[in-house]
Amino acid sequence: MRILLTAVFLVGAVFYLSNCKTSGAKDPMDAGRSIESAKVMESIRGKEQVEVTEVFKNLKVLNGFPAENLVIAMETWSKALGVTCSYCHNSLDYAADSKPEKEVSRDMVRLAEKINADLAVMPNLGSEKPIVNCVTCHRGATKPALRMR
Repeated sequence: MRILLTAVFLVGAVFYLSNCKTSGAKDPMDAGRSIESAKVMESIRGKEQVEVTEVFKNLKVLNGFPAENLVIAMETWSKALGVTCSYCHNSLDYAADSKPEKEVSRDMVRLAEKINADLAVMPNLGSEKPIVNCVTCHRGATKPALRMR
């Protein structure tokens, strides 16, 4: 069940952000994200479809999907928070737990999984597969939005 919820969470985040309407302004961090993602994709060349925990080290909450999906999800999540990879990761050692933001991210994944599990059994929502993801609250900022603009 946890793998299914994680997969739904990942797919939902990628789908939502890839279909968001923007103001037309280019995100100045896109180039940095693309460079970092390309480096990681190069480092896993030939292993893109291997299960993520067999390719990457120190994964504590994400598993059960191909390794390339983690790179896509991380790029999507960094956009949802308006940051680059180095916000949560030591860019010289992505597996390191040297930044507290990385553990906060893990906690947020667990929180979203719990909320999505609750949403899945709520009647009368008017949606077959309701989900929350990073952008639901963060909307491009590290601090979640507390009111509408």
